[in-house]
Amino acid sequence: MPDLIFLTQTIVSGIGIGCVFGLIGIGYCVIYNASGIVNFAQGAFVMLGGMVTYVLSTRVGLSLLVSAIIATASVAVVGVVIERLVVRPLWRRNATAFVMILATL
Repeated sequence: MPDLIFLTQTIVSGIGIGCVFGLIGIGYCVIYNASGIVNFAQGAFVMLGGMVTYVLSTRVGLSLLVSAIIATASVAVVGVVIERLVVRPLWRRNATAFVMILATL
């Protein structure tokens, strides 16, 4: 019986992780189709959101839902700041795609 429980937990965990990877992939596609530039910083944004959610829920003691909402908002703000300070000035200077990709590393 413990093997069946382990198998079920492994399947559920795998589906959850697969869904997260799928969302990251969809994000890459949306950003690339909208701007024509591959944004490699997207994985860092996902990691930052996960870390903020973890810290808020374990260290601060907020509920998981509230932590996720705050993390989403804070990562969105970080993304806007990076776009305004890094990407937009390069876009205005007609930087090459290679430079834009390097800027998002």
